Amino acid sequence: MADTVLALIPAIHRGAREGTALPYLIPADQPGNLAARDVLTEIYGRPPYEARMGGTIPVCALFLRSLGAPTVVFAFGLDDTRVHAPNEFFRLSSFERGQRAYCKLLERLARQEGCNG
Repeated sequence: MADTVLALIPAIHRGAREGTALPYLIPADQPGNLAARDVLTEIYGRPPYEARMGGTIPVCALFLRSLGAPTVVFAFGLDDTRVHAPNEFFRLSSFERGQRAYCKLLERLARQEGCNG
């Protein structure tokens, strides 16, 4: 997979315009999203609030378009951490929770039907 992604980089670079990304939407019932929901429910003890949000992560649309691989992204920053502000910070407890969640997510995805592992 890494070779495929690296092979795409020159084409992406030539066609990219500064500050743009293709739109990307992952369906709520996509297996990766369902796995993420289960992991977050396990970690927090209740189901997550699901919301459609905007952002710019160009690799999400690239992976879907070029590899047919939808991506799942979740974050662990809190409202008061001032993301992208000059005085932003990130709590170690959020970092540790994120590490546990992504490990659980990878384990859950590996157990899904159709995965080799």
